[in-house]
Amino acid sequence: MSVALYSGTDEDAMRERYLFLNGNPLLRMERVGMPAPLFLGFHCRAARGPQKGEPGVVVLGGWGPGAVW
Repeated sequence: MSVALYSGTDEDAMRERYLFLNGNPLLRMERVGMPAPLFLGFHCRAARGPQKGEPGVVVLGGWGPGAVW
């Protein structure tokens, strides 16, 4: 199984960019001392047949330019 982790501080922008997040819950992390929460979304894919690589997690999002810290 491959797991992709999407993270960001703007829930609406994440759902607009990654359409498969629509209709699925995002984890919301309140960050003490920070003005905005951090949102996390996941996307899993299971490959059939023999394993072609190492299992793991890939981070595909981030705070990015203009993010609220």
